[in-house]
Amino acid sequence: MKLVNINARTVRYLLIGLYNTAVGYLLFGLVNYILGESTHYLVILGISFMLSLTHAYIGQRFVVFRSTAPWWNEYLRFFIVNLSGMASNALLLILFVELGMGLMVAQAISVLIVTVFSYFGHRHFSFRSA
Repeated sequence: MKLVNINARTVRYLLIGLYNTAVGYLLFGLVNYILGESTHYLVILGISFMLSLTHAYIGQRFVVFRSTAPWWNEYLRFFIVNLSGMASNALLLILFVELGMGLMVAQAISVLIVTVFSYFGHRHFSFRSA
């Protein structure tokens, strides 16, 4: 009996997702290192989000979903899913920081939680024709 049905797209999503998550997390850390003393962590989250968004889209489009749909509408849907992910990330980050967690640990946990839910948004909305 097969407990989990993992197809090639799911594996590609996990691999590209890990890579994109690492890039986004490193960008968050870099922006925090540069601006952390003078900038609220939610602003740092917004800056790192904008820096990593297009990078993530390219990997998702060409490697995970292998989409050939017109890029502009797809990118807009991708942005919407990721914006909702960033909002969820921000809420989790606030919760974890207020509970006393260190910023980078709180961000790591938040990103992992949001990544799982983002897959379904991308699969059923961003790249629905792929």
